[in-house]
Amino acid sequence: MRYFNAFGMYFGLRRFLKLACVTALIFVLGACTTQKRRGDLSMMGKLWHNTTAHYNGYFNADELMTFSFLTLEEQHQDNYNQLLPMYEYIATDNQQAVASDLDEAIKKVSVVVNLHRESNWTDDCYLLVGKAQFLKKDYESAEETLRYMTEEFSPAKMAKLEKKLEKSKKGKNSKSSSGKKVSGKDKEDNKEVLSGRAAEKARKKYNRDLKKKRKQDKKRSNKKGGKKKSAPKRTPKAEDEKPLTAEAETPAQEPESAPATEAEPAAPTTIRLSDSSTPIVDPDPPNYFMKHRPAYQEGVLWLAKTLI
Repeated sequence: MRYFNAFGMYFGLRRFLKLACVTALIFVLGACTTQKRRGDLSMMGKLWHNTTAHYNGYFNADELMTFSFLTLEEQHQDNYNQLLPMYEYIATDNQQAVASDLDEAIKKVSVVVNLHRESNWTDDCYLLVGKAQFLKKDYESAEETLRYMTEEFSPAKMAKLEKKLEKSKKGKNSKSSSGKKVSGKDKEDNKEVLSGRAAEKARKKYNRDLKKKRKQDKKRSNKKGGKKKSAPKRTPKAEDEKPLTAEAETPAQEPESAPATEAEPAAPTTIRLSDSSTPIVDPDPPNYFMKHRPAYQEGVLWLAKTLI
C-alpha cells in the first residue's frame, strides 16, 4: 500500500508541475509580444518588458561602459605644467583600447530597443549609444543620437502621449457603455444659450410696450394741443425711459482695484536650471514598477558636450 501511495503522489506532483509550467508559459508568451502599443500592454507585459530590458541587455552594456570609462581614465597622465582637463576620459588619445567594448555595448542596447521598445528603458538605451559614440570621438553621430533622444523622449512629448492614451481608454469605455452622456461643458453651453434667448424675448417685449406707451402719450398731447395752444408738457418718465439694447443689459464693470504691492523676492539661496519651482519630471513616477532616474536631463548634458 505504501508503494502505491508513493507512486500516486509522485505522478500527482508531476502532473501539477506540468500544469504549473504550462500556465507560466502562457503568461510569458502573452507578455512577450513586442508589436503592441504601450497602452495595450497588460501589467504583466509591462513588468516583463521592463525587467528583461533592464537586467538583460542594458545591464551588460552599462557594465561595459563603466569599464571603458575606467580604462580611459587610467590611461591618462596628468601634466601639471598645463591646465588639467575636467574630464580625463576625453583627454585620452588612445580610444582604440575600448573601441571593441563600446561597439559591443551599442550592439546590446540596439537589440534591447528592437525587442523591448515599449519598455521604460528605451531612452536609457539611446543615451548609452550616444555616450559610446562620444567616447569613440564620433561626435557627429553622438550629436545625432542624443538630439533624437532629447526630442523624442522630452517630458512635454511624453506627457502628451500619456494624455492621448488616457483619452483613447476613456473613448473605448464610453463606446462600450450604453447611452450617450452629456458632459458638464455641454450643459453649461445649453444654459447660456437658453438664458440669452430669454433675455432677448424680455428686451423685445419691453420695447414694444414702450412704443405703445409713447403712441398713447402722443395722441393725448395732440388732443390737448387742439384745445390749448401751449406746448405740451413732457412727462419725466418719457424722457427717462429708453429702449433696451443688448449692451444695456450687461452690468457695468466695476473699477479695478489697484494691485497690491507684492513683497520683493528674497535673494535665491540655490541655483536652478529653470525658474519654475515645479519639477519637470515626476521624481516618483507611478506608471512602472522598476523605477529609475529620468535619462532626459543627462542626455541634454551629453548633447551639450558634443557641441563644445
